Order: sequence, then structure tokens, then C-alpha cells
Amino acid sequence: MSQGWITAAASRIKSDSAAGRLTGADVIEALEGEGEKDVSLLLTRNPEVKVLPGKTREYFYNRELMNPSYAEMILRVEEKDYPALIRETVEKESRLYPRTTAVNRFLESPFSVPPDLLPEAVKAVVNDDGNSIEVCKASNGAVHLFASGHLNRARAEYMAEWEEVGIFESQ
Repeated sequence: MSQGWITAAASRIKSDSAAGRLTGADVIEALEGEGEKDVSLLLTRNPEVKVLPGKTREYFYNRELMNPSYAEMILRVEEKDYPALIRETVEKESRLYPRTTAVNRFLESPFSVPPDLLPEAVKAVVNDDGNSIEVCKASNGAVHLFASGHLNRARAEYMAEWEEVGIFESQ
């Protein structure tokens, strides 16, 4: 029976998920344990383990320790798909909260977009005709993004100005 490998794989996925990381298929396949390395059996015996298909491999996470939205975001980071990461984050924040997203936020964890790649990724998102991501700036020069389908320009500019300048002046 493949219980040894299944236990080791589930344990690794749980540990990685607790640390905010996805577990690549190559990682669990390399684990030691008795029996056949059967991913379908792993998923059947551990319903909390979920699969995310990546561009070149599958990733796993523990649903009890990481929500699907966060797992999708980490997948974009893992695969270095920075335009998709930025677009999805900005759309979500504009729709749910609604607020703008400071471009510099993508330099920080958990996004950690390399500084030399951030300008090109932002440019790709803003110049993509298939979405509604737009740029606005605060008076201090800070650049923010927003989804015009969820925020109008005047509101977005006001929010960026408040977050970057107004909040500090009111203290």
C-alpha cells in the first residue's frame, strides 16, 4: 500500500501551506515512502488537499490552512506571472473594498515582484485592451492602479491622494 508516501506528501503539503507556500508536484514526487506514488489516492484520502494547475506543473495546498484565493495569488508569484498577479489583485481590491492599489505594494511580501520587473509588468497590465486597469497618481508622485469597472477616476484619485498624503496630514 502507498500509505507511507501519502502520509509524507500530505504532511509536506500541510507544512508548506502553513508557511504560506504551495508544494510543487515535483517536490511530493521526490518524497520517500512505501508504495506507489499515487496522487489521486493522496487526494481521495486527504480531501483538504487541493490541486492548482500551473503552466508547467501542478501545485498542491491544504485548504484548511490556505484559502483558494491566496493559493491562486501565490501561484502567480511562483510562476512569475506578474501581469496576471497585478491585474487580479487590482480588480479584486477595486471590486471588494473598493480602493486603489499602490504599485509599490507589489514589491512587498507576499507579492515580492522584483523591482526591475515591476514597471514592465504594470505597463503590460495597463496597456492590455482586455481589461479596465488604469493609473492614477497622488500629489507626492505615488502611482496607484484601479479597475475602472468598479471605481471611477475621480474616486480613485481621491482615494490615492488620501492614502498617500491626506492621512498623514490629518494626524
